[in-house]
Amino acid sequence: MSKSALIAHSRWLAACFVAAACWWSPSAQAVVGTVDSAPAATLLLPYFETDLANPNGPQTTVRVSNASATAMLLHATLYTDLGIPTLQFDTYLTGYDSVDIDMRLLFKGIVPQTASAGQDPTDRISPRGPLSQDINFASCSGILPPPGLPPTTPGGLPANTTWDAGTLEAIRAAHTGQASTLWSGQCGAVAHGDNIARGYMTIDTVNNCTMRYPSDPGYFAPNFAGDVTYQNVLYGTATTIDRMQRRTVLTENLVPVEAWYNDPVVSTPGIQTFYGRFNGNTAIDGREALGTVWTSRNMEGSAYAYETQFVVWRDPGQAVSPFACGGALPAPFPLTTREVAAFDEEENVTFASNNLIPYATQLVDGASLSPYTFGIVRFDLGLADGTVRQGYVSSRILRLGAYDAMTFPGALLMTAPQAQCTGANPSPPMCANVPPPSIGVGRDIQF
Repeated sequence: MSKSALIAHSRWLAACFVAAACWWSPSAQAVVGTVDSAPAATLLLPYFETDLANPNGPQTTVRVSNASATAMLLHATLYTDLGIPTLQFDTYLTGYDSVDIDMRLLFKGIVPQTASAGQDPTDRISPRGPLSQDINFASCSGILPPPGLPPTTPGGLPANTTWDAGTLEAIRAAHTGQASTLWSGQCGAVAHGDNIARGYMTIDTVNNCTMRYPSDPGYFAPNFAGDVTYQNVLYGTATTIDRMQRRTVLTENLVPVEAWYNDPVVSTPGIQTFYGRFNGNTAIDGREALGTVWTSRNMEGSAYAYETQFVVWRDPGQAVSPFACGGALPAPFPLTTREVAAFDEEENVTFASNNLIPYATQLVDGASLSPYTFGIVRFDLGLADGTVRQGYVSSRILRLGAYDAMTFPGALLMTAPQAQCTGANPSPPMCANVPPPSIGVGRDIQF
């Protein structure tokens, strides 16, 4: 039984912007639906954690960069570990610009200080280089630059923040599984009991400063009438630092999600797209779905005391509602898996239980999935009943007690649309333009 190979697509993205807001016409189209390493219109931070009490605890910082000379407006959305949106904000990039988003500061109400030309006429907040565009987004007046000055006392809340103290407390409670006034005292996350805020974040290119969430009507609309654009120009990284228990520093790429307004793979109703759970799978978002079947490296124990943590992001498949604190999690949780198989380096295989990856985002202990010291784990992130769901997997390999860690993105074996269409007989009309898996794998490992 052979191990699955990583699908790798590297290419240069040729950009041609006819207008600053929406019109994106690539001169050489990239491959849609491959989760390849290329600039994209949406970036996914699949998992973050930030210790709200201990400055030496886990902390996540994100850097987002603009690969083009054209100025960009971005809209970021935070979600709980059950996929419920909680917070959104806008940020601006001149051409070839970068911005850092510190999650700990974000939970203190401090948003990156950026502004377009109309709000920054002296070019002090978002400077423009000699090769970079700097334009005015009039819709951002009064929104950019955001308030958010350092606190007047060490460790205190800022004197001037983007959100008031009550809203900040509600956001913190929302991401730690506590009762939150965002939802009239209900909960929206798993209560781990450690005061660590968990969740994930999406970042989209947009044409105006907006208060909408991706789940709101008008965020996506036909004929470029919505907030989002299709400008595949963003790339970035996330750095996680834990100075306490694990003493680790990890940096991994943000997950690129490319957008195409006229490619049938992402514009045919019924086909899975990245934001499909918010629009009834109408494909109005035009964002490629991520993978359903992944494989990633695992190392446990040995003389070097290795430990593997899998970052696993999963699409719940529907909008998720807040729930009564202390009660059962809302539908569709806990999520099941279709198949999780661990292989050692002699290709022996063990199948894990289907209930070990239950949330929209989580860190999963490699030892809970694999009994082997070295090997790989293969994930089918569809549900146990065969329902196809997109997801993402990467490995964090730590050496306990030392600043020694490695990260490996998972190898994509099958996208969600490919899983929808593989083996379908007769093939639904929506599958006409979905290519078969590049390496010919099936969803079942016993082939």
